[in-house]
Amino acid sequence: MPLTDEEFDRLIRSSDPATTRLDEAVSPTALALRDRIMARNPRPVALRRAIRRHRRAGIRIWPSSLSIAASAAVIVLLGIIPAALTPNNAVAGSPPASDYRPADASAQAMLKKLAAAATARREHVDPGSVSLQSWGANLEEGSDTPGVVQPQQLTLHWSSDLSGDVTITAGTPYIDSAAPVPAATDSGPLPVGTPIYHESYTAGDYPLIFRGEPPTTSDAMRSYLLTTLSGRAGATRASTLFRDINVFLSERQPTPKQESAIIAVLADTPGISFSGRTVDRVGRPGFAFSTTDNGATVLKKVLVISETGQIIAAETHYEGGDSPVPLGAGYLLDYTAWERTTK
Repeated sequence: MPLTDEEFDRLIRSSDPATTRLDEAVSPTALALRDRIMARNPRPVALRRAIRRHRRAGIRIWPSSLSIAASAAVIVLLGIIPAALTPNNAVAGSPPASDYRPADASAQAMLKKLAAAATARREHVDPGSVSLQSWGANLEEGSDTPGVVQPQQLTLHWSSDLSGDVTITAGTPYIDSAAPVPAATDSGPLPVGTPIYHESYTAGDYPLIFRGEPPTTSDAMRSYLLTTLSGRAGATRASTLFRDINVFLSERQPTPKQESAIIAVLADTPGISFSGRTVDRVGRPGFAFSTTDNGATVLKKVLVISETGQIIAAETHYEGGDSPVPLGAGYLLDYTAWERTTK
């Protein structure tokens, strides 16, 4: 039986580590971000049509709320098409589960080691050049679990004058060997590279969230990450920090020292476990760290860090509790895999 409106609202509020009370004042940071977005009079038509077209084709085109947060304009676009994105009483397909090989080390010790490895890197990066693969579970009423799960490729570029581009294309689909695979037609996966969405921004218009040069010390980085999104940098749960790191990496590339500071913040944050060695969704080895968000819905959030101290992937798993549809523990809800580049 579908959840009532009140039950679904409670589910969403309990699973969001940044929930804001109705009587709480909106932070100046959030108001400034809203004004920057709305100054461009954003139009939802392009993405609305893309989602409607690909939903008819049976393709799961659901940008992760965190990975797409790299473009604040797209946040607005997603926010005004709730009919396309509202979960209900059916279960969608999911990429295969990740494997973790346990390792004999504490999370804090391993994170400190990886922070040191990041500091030792000497590459130069373009902070405004970001490429990532993302996928988010699409719970669609009346549909069967699909044999094809297709992620998307998101490419962002912004310049110091805040001009830039956002492009989304179809990624390489996961194929369920136990289910029939439709052809690449209206009833099957999109050809890899098929354009889904594009937006260009003139100078001063790119809706960058994390403005200003990121710091290179852990204390300053913690404040930078938390105040940018929530407007305050007090004690916070590890799950909130995982969220903020996801948004940050989805709109700008850090320098080695900045990334070292991010990992050092994780090392000093309670509630993080070392899950062991793993391989991310695009085949790169790394070390997995997780935290559990224990609300009415229990979610496990994962970050994967390479041995050179690069944060390369993030995932969210359902672990139990309230859900709008029947889901098993460990069900993958979304992932982001960042493609790290140098210059």
